[in-house]
Amino acid sequence: MKNKKLLYFLLPAAVVLWGIIIYKVFISVGTESEAAVDFSQGNRQSFVTTDTIFKLKADYPDPFLKRYMPGSTSKPVEPAGEKKTVTAQPVAAKPVNWPEISFGGKIENNDSRSEIYLISVNRRNYLVNVNGQVSDIKLVKASEDSVVVQMLGQSKTIYRSN
Repeated sequence: MKNKKLLYFLLPAAVVLWGIIIYKVFISVGTESEAAVDFSQGNRQSFVTTDTIFKLKADYPDPFLKRYMPGSTSKPVEPAGEKKTVTAQPVAAKPVNWPEISFGGKIENNDSRSEIYLISVNRRNYLVNVNGQVSDIKLVKASEDSVVVQMLGQSKTIYRSN
């Protein structure tokens, strides 16, 4: 008889507890929040439309196994068999004062097959197409993990920053 008295108390308590949990889940799922940022300022054309879907590509190498140093332009090592002799003519190139440039990644639109690259110049982010230009810096070539930029006739390869 003692167990029945405990059952009369615990069963309604469990029903009330599960009812509160289910109520809170449905309330939190049912409400839609408003956008936190208002993009209606100015007459800027937006790349993102209401029906645009972007997919982030995460097929880059493991950062712990293969490390790129930002700003390095390493070339592949040639085999030791045949050596090529190249005579380089000295060119008097003016030194270019490069700003701080980093490559954040690639954004691809699956519907229109357009690609935009996130480039940071002096800690300001820009979305640039290939052959696009930000001040004096032109995006010449781009791949999954690096971009080639050109400034005042000189090129530089920038690798993706982690």
